[in-house]
Amino acid sequence: MMRAPSVIRLTALTLILPGMALSIQTPTPRPFTPWSEPGQPLFAGATFSPDGQTVYFTRYSAFEVDAVKTILVSHRLREGWSKPEPAPFSGPWSDTTPFVSPDGMRLYFASNRPVDGRTKDDFDIWFVERTNNEWGAPRHESAVASPANELSPAVTARGVLYFCSWREEGGLGLGDLWRADPLGEGHGSPRNLGSPVNGPTGEWGVSVSPDERLLIFESSGRTEGLSESGDLYVSRNDGLGWSPPKHLAGPINTAASELSPRFSPDGRTLYFASNRRGRLEMWGVSFSIADALRLAERP
Repeated sequence: MMRAPSVIRLTALTLILPGMALSIQTPTPRPFTPWSEPGQPLFAGATFSPDGQTVYFTRYSAFEVDAVKTILVSHRLREGWSKPEPAPFSGPWSDTTPFVSPDGMRLYFASNRPVDGRTKDDFDIWFVERTNNEWGAPRHESAVASPANELSPAVTARGVLYFCSWREEGGLGLGDLWRADPLGEGHGSPRNLGSPVNGPTGEWGVSVSPDERLLIFESSGRTEGLSESGDLYVSRNDGLGWSPPKHLAGPINTAASELSPRFSPDGRTLYFASNRRGRLEMWGVSFSIADALRLAERP
C-alpha cells in the first residue's frame, strides 16, 4: 500500500455552498521528492503501479507548452526510491501525463510521436500493455484523436477513458473533458462531458476514480479560482449526472498553478503538481477519494 507523505499540521479545507459550508481537516501538502537530481528539474503527474512500488511521472525541460517532456520511472527499493530513468516506451518524442490503469495492465499517456509515419504537431492518446512483466509497443488511440491536443488520459476499472482535448468541434471552452467507452482493443467515439463540468474557460488535467464516481481536474478562469493558471476541482457522479464542480480551497489550491491530479492506488493520498515554490514539483497530501466525494456532494 502507498505510504502518504508525512505532514506537520492539519488545516481546514472548506467548501462554501449556498446556505452551508463543509469542512474537513486536511494535512498540509508536502513535496513528493524521494530522490534528488542536480539543478532544478521540473516534475509532474505521479501515477503508481497497483502495489505502489513503481511510480511514473513527467519531466519537463521547462514550464512551457512547447517544453520537451519525458516519462520517467522509479522503483521503491529497500533503501528508498531508485534514480529515475526514462520509461522504456518514452522518447525520443515528447511524452507526458502517464496514467496506470487500476489493474496495472495498461499505461496510458499523451505523445506527439508520429502516427503511421506522419509527423504530428499535436498530442494524441497512446497506451502500452503489460506482458511478461514488460511494457509492449505503444498503440495509438485513433478513435479519440483530433487535429488538436488530447492530453491527460485516465481510465476506470472497466476501461472507460477520460481525457482533456483542445478540439474546437463539440467543445465548450479553451479545453474540455471528454469520455469514451471501451470498444475492442481501444475506445469508441468520445463524448464531451458537457455542463456543469465543462465551461467557457478551460478544463485540463483530469483523473477519475476506479468506480467512476469522482472526477478531479484542473480548471482555469473560474471566478472562485485562486490562480490565473489553474486550480483543482472535484465533481461527483451521483446518479443524476456529474455534480457542479467544487473548488478545493487552501492548502491544496494556492495562487500558483496546481495541475496533474492523481490518487494513490489505495485512494488515500492525492498527488498533484504545483509551482508554489517557484518551480514545477510533485506534491502529496492525505486527501482521499472518500474526502473528495464528501466535499463534492450536492447541497
